[in-house]
Amino acid sequence: MKKIFLACLMIGPTLAWGFSDPCFSPGGRCAQKLVMELNAAKKSVFVMAYSFTHPEIGAALARCKKAGLDVRVIVNEKNRNERSSVVPLLQAAGIPVTFDRDFQIMHNKVMIIDDQLVVQGSFNFTKSADLRNGENLNFIQAEPAVVDKYKADFFHHQQHSQP
Repeated sequence: MKKIFLACLMIGPTLAWGFSDPCFSPGGRCAQKLVMELNAAKKSVFVMAYSFTHPEIGAALARCKKAGLDVRVIVNEKNRNERSSVVPLLQAAGIPVTFDRDFQIMHNKVMIIDDQLVVQGSFNFTKSADLRNGENLNFIQAEPAVVDKYKADFFHHQQHSQP
């Protein structure tokens, strides 16, 4: 009975409100799952990332931008000079990227997709997080009030971040 109930909650690649689907790495294919969600996005993707070096996740965001979605990225200042950062790829795709310098580190790892799905956890958007580190990434089909809190935090960071 539980399996039937959970199956009824699934809606395509995303989940019903209030449902959480955690992913664990290594071995959980978290980056692949995140790219699948990004490929299904229809409206917007807001990203806050401490470290962002995963090329497939960066490419998925570039595809979102090319498809006309509102894509915005805030990264920790260290990404400005990190050799393997995907920031140049994102900027070349026309995605506004800003650097948060107001904190010792901006340690968020959050994506807000289509004002419905909040993706967050210890998982940096890096190959190391996906393939080598013990990490978690939680996919939360959140109620609007929860999404609004994450968006408020995103816009708070965006206000003081620099290009």
